[in-house]
Amino acid sequence: MIFGGDLNVQLRYRYQFLDVQGFENDAHASTIRALVKYETKPIHGVSLLGEVRNVQRLGNGRLFNDSINGVSDRPTIADPDALEIDQAFIRLNNVIPETEVSVGRRKIALNNQRFISTLPFRQNANSFDGFVIENTSLPNTTLHYSYAFNVNRAFTDDSPSGNFDEADFNLFHAEHTFSDALKLVGYGYLLGIEDDSFSGAERLATDTFGVNAKGKYVLDDTWSLHYDLEYANQVENADNSENINLNYYRIVPGISYKNFRVNVGYEVLEGDGNIGFSTPIALLHAFNGFADVFLTTPTNGLEDRYINATYWFRENSGVKIGGYDVLKNTSFHVAYHDFSAENDGTDFGSEIDVSIKKKFGNGLTLVFEYANFRADNDVVTSTSAAFERDVNQFYTALIYNF
Repeated sequence: MIFGGDLNVQLRYRYQFLDVQGFENDAHASTIRALVKYETKPIHGVSLLGEVRNVQRLGNGRLFNDSINGVSDRPTIADPDALEIDQAFIRLNNVIPETEVSVGRRKIALNNQRFISTLPFRQNANSFDGFVIENTSLPNTTLHYSYAFNVNRAFTDDSPSGNFDEADFNLFHAEHTFSDALKLVGYGYLLGIEDDSFSGAERLATDTFGVNAKGKYVLDDTWSLHYDLEYANQVENADNSENINLNYYRIVPGISYKNFRVNVGYEVLEGDGNIGFSTPIALLHAFNGFADVFLTTPTNGLEDRYINATYWFRENSGVKIGGYDVLKNTSFHVAYHDFSAENDGTDFGSEIDVSIKKKFGNGLTLVFEYANFRADNDVVTSTSAAFERDVNQFYTALIYNF
């Protein structure tokens, strides 16, 4: 059981540059992460899985605010040093027919990670202490329920706002694939968060219920139509003293031709002037711009109108140097976002994003991203919000799996 298991190791080096209007100096973060995961060989459907994460800065650690090092004259790049256990759980597979049960600490990513995510963009990760039950007994259907009494956020244990250590999370998730043209997802995410987790944490205690429909319709051998529709309603949880009734919706039609795809999107997170639709465990980087200026929804909400395009060189690109196909397994992505407040229509600004991803084979991947956010704001002070400041950012990462 122990020696016949599966070992996975990943090394990820990344350099991130961040220029934020109003800060005296730019931020430069050079960090490396090692993930070591091992799962024992299943015996009668029972196995053990453990994963350790180690993040270390390279060079001068005072060139960026890592969220806990006290650097105040540079912007925040929340990749602090950490040596932590990401996962440690027992897995019971098919002990109950067509059901997997895991008990302990594990990562959970649901649907498109818009609400529940492991936060793969950052060097550190989200994880959950509790249990997970997944059942696949119905055809083309997955039913998920998980409970967590402690949620480890990517800020790490050393941060005063790192964990929801007084959590009462109940996550319900169901998805059914009817065909390529329709996959339907329904969910209820009940986030009980008491105020003694950290100051203000109880404002994030919410119950969110939603539905997501997405699919693809093939027109011929080269053309396809795509769509992604989502709606959710959020109210306060019993741990929250606020009065909340906010909506979220996203409409994304798209079209693809061979290896080229274009999407047009409209995403709204409502705000009532006092509080905005909250997503404290979300993968925000993949939705409202690579500059990450909307990690917290403004109190007057957010409207994001965008268009993006992606091209994949999946096979022979024809661009060779010394016989090597330099663009094979490479993707290029560009996006434009226009941001405004949902509640009163205030213009927040616009953003341009560019990303390139290249897989070399043998487990090696290179990633580059650039983001330029221009705020519709002329005066920046020490109290200006993130979306009131111009931002230039780029990062590059080299990832090796073995």
